[in-house]
Amino acid sequence: MRKLIALYISDTLMTWDTPARHLLWLLLSISTAFSINACSKPEAEQQILAHIDTMQNALEEKKASDVLQFIAKDFQGSRQLNRQQIKRILLAQFIKHQRITVSLTPVVIKMDSANSERATMHTTAVVTGGSRLLPDDGRLYQINGEWRLVGGDWLLYSVEWQ
Repeated sequence: MRKLIALYISDTLMTWDTPARHLLWLLLSISTAFSINACSKPEAEQQILAHIDTMQNALEEKKASDVLQFIAKDFQGSRQLNRQQIKRILLAQFIKHQRITVSLTPVVIKMDSANSERATMHTTAVVTGGSRLLPDDGRLYQINGEWRLVGGDWLLYSVEWQ
């Protein structure tokens, strides 16, 4: 059934003579790949990916509390930043930038083979901020994080970024 739908959409898009067809085809491909990828991952990985997605959306919506809900109380970040310092940095960036966007490459999650209550993750993020349509500021980060299962929920307890 999916192949029939994809074939119909593909044929329909090929009749368009605008760049929009390329964008729509790309979005369809990405969403299909994401849904297939999400279905094939173990539950723990799906939960971590869902938390990362929620955190990404919360950053863009400038909701610090929604980001912090997935950060452990004993969190340790780059340059020895703790949870409270991360909150201050977030709030300062929210004030500085009217608009914030976060784009992530596919997140790689590896479950700890010795301890099923720990996992590591890696991704690359492009973070931009500004007050208009085009960003005034932007950075590329390599992010490595460590998650652990606490009371049935996965929390980020360590992250390094460069």
